[in-house]
Amino acid sequence: MEQERSQRVQVTQTSNSLEEGLDNTAFWWGEWAKWTGCTRTCGGGIKTQERHCLQQRRLAVEGADNQTCTGTSKRYQLCNIQECPANGRSFRDEQCSSFNSRVYNGRTYKWTPLYPGEERCMCCKVIILLHMF
Repeated sequence: MEQERSQRVQVTQTSNSLEEGLDNTAFWWGEWAKWTGCTRTCGGGIKTQERHCLQQRRLAVEGADNQTCTGTSKRYQLCNIQECPANGRSFRDEQCSSFNSRVYNGRTYKWTPLYPGEERCMCCKVIILLHMF
């Protein structure tokens, strides 16, 4: 009897429950977050949406399985699939210039593609120092 009581107390303490018995964890999906912005303004980009698997400890229910969430936590969608204008900025130029306002080693720089007109790497180079902080 004493051994049986100590087992129940251990389970109760680990379950953070005032009731005696075995504990179990319930899992369910939270709401989908809003879609992110599109990765490109033209030529085909991707936006994503995420959700989180939520959990709560509960008193065990007979026959209930202790499983985690099933399915995916992230989904993807194509966006801005229209062709880019021939006379517009290239995607690589847009990527490089997105770093223009970021501080790097106490300074901001103007960035341009290292290999203009080529998509072989995401390589940018500094063309001018904008500000020192």
